[in-house]
Amino acid sequence: MPLSEDDTAWFAIKDGWRDLLRSVRHERAGRYLMGALLRGCEATDVQDGILTLSFHFQSHLERFVDSLPEYRFMLLGYFARVAPSVTDIRLESKHESPSWVSGPEKAAF
Repeated sequence: MPLSEDDTAWFAIKDGWRDLLRSVRHERAGRYLMGALLRGCEATDVQDGILTLSFHFQSHLERFVDSLPEYRFMLLGYFARVAPSVTDIRLESKHESPSWVSGPEKAAF
């Protein structure tokens, strides 16, 4: 059975995760380094073009959300190269239920 577009995107992101971390390790949006925050999360799913990033630490998730507009732009630029079908990012905590979608409809939180 052939892989769906979402499955292909997820595998491309998983394969390129180390490269992503290396390329953004010095990128700063506000007070936080994006690479440091991304080391505390993992890409867990792609559905309907939305990549889910699950954070191991609630504080990393909160800091990522604080700088989301800048990070969203950088990450979607990277994903456009490795997984063009990814059009948005959903953030969640591995330990709590709230999640955020970073698209324009949820940009102000």
